[in-house]
This record gives sequence, C-alpha cells and structure tokens, in this order.
Amino acid sequence: MPTEETTVGRDTSKEETDRRDWNPISIEIRFDCRYFVKRAKNNEAARKSRKLRKERETNAKNENDLLKIQLADLRQQLKNKTDECNNVMKERDYYKTEVQRLQTQYDQQRHPFRDLTNQLKYDGNQF
Repeated sequence: MPTEETTVGRDTSKEETDRRDWNPISIEIRFDCRYFVKRAKNNEAARKSRKLRKERETNAKNENDLLKIQLADLRQQLKNKTDECNNVMKERDYYKTEVQRLQTQYDQQRHPFRDLTNQLKYDGNQF
C-alpha cells in the first residue's frame, strides 16, 4: 500500500492530463533549516529585484520628462531660428531688388559730366 506522503497531490487515476503531477514538498524538507535559509535568500533577492526595477522605472520616467522638456525647448528654438532665417531672406530679397532697381536706374541715366561738357561745347582753352 502506498504511503500517504506519496499519494497526496498525485493523480492516482489512469487518465492522461496535460498538466504535470503536483509534487508536494515533504514535511521533513519543508521544516529543514536549509529550506528556510533558501526561502529567506529568495525573498531578499525578490525584494532587491523589485526595488531595482522600481528605481530603473523611476529613472526612466524622470529622464523621459526631462527629454520632453528639452524637446519642447529645442522646437521653440527651431521655430525662432526659422522665423529669423525667413526675415533675413526677405531682407536679402528686398536689397537684391533694390540693387537691381538702382543698377537699372544707373544704366538708364545719362552721363551728366559728359553731357555737361558737350553742352558747354568743350573748349580745351577754357579749362
């Protein structure tokens, strides 16, 4: 006859199941000092792991918030520089057209000194 310890939690029927048989920890092992030491170490490791994960998540959140602020600042700087660049380009275009206008005016202008001398019927002895 099987002992109670081996039959507890085991499937004694002949049916096949997809899950594994449950194997309880024997009472002797459970109350063994090594088991408690092992559990204490595992609990401490789990606590440490949760603490480190929480710190990583907090640091990542803080860094994310900082980067969002920096991104907003950089976008504002980009907008300001784009506006400044557009203003400079408009000013350049204005001066470009002004230079063209003055060049055209100069090209169409009569030569005043030549015209003056021709008008006076330049005589080499007068000057």
